[in-house]
Amino acid sequence: MTIENISSIMGIIVGCISLLYTFTVVTNKISKMEVKVDTLWEFLLRRGRVEAIEKGIGEMHSPLEYTEEIKDWACKLELGKKIKEHCSSLKDKTKDSEMAYEIEKKFGEDIVLNVCIPKKISMGACLVLAVDLVKGKMERRKINTYYKPERRKI
Repeated sequence: MTIENISSIMGIIVGCISLLYTFTVVTNKISKMEVKVDTLWEFLLRRGRVEAIEKGIGEMHSPLEYTEEIKDWACKLELGKKIKEHCSSLKDKTKDSEMAYEIEKKFGEDIVLNVCIPKKISMGACLVLAVDLVKGKMERRKINTYYKPERRKI
């Protein structure tokens, strides 16, 4: 082996080590960024719950419960039906933040026009509403109508 061959092999080895190090650093930074983005989505959804309570469309009962009026309105909304249809396969498989991201990506502008502006909500309550609609939390309470026998007089 000549010195030229050895220096070529050394250059290849150093290049591979450098590439491996760069790949590790970039992967680490991307995963940290992903955690930060997830944290921001969770923050937005928590503040959205607070906004829903402040605007009077929900009450805090752990978890958030919506007023019957807003349930009626959301269930009749054509956009709500489209969102439920589009995201029905996601409801059990994804976190709320991931579902909110998908809803915002696909229906963001429609939500602004049909939910945020009419209900005067803008800080994330509209996304919380949409996520809860997909998860079935907007169903109206069913009235229990079981048979009650007459009381006997003694």
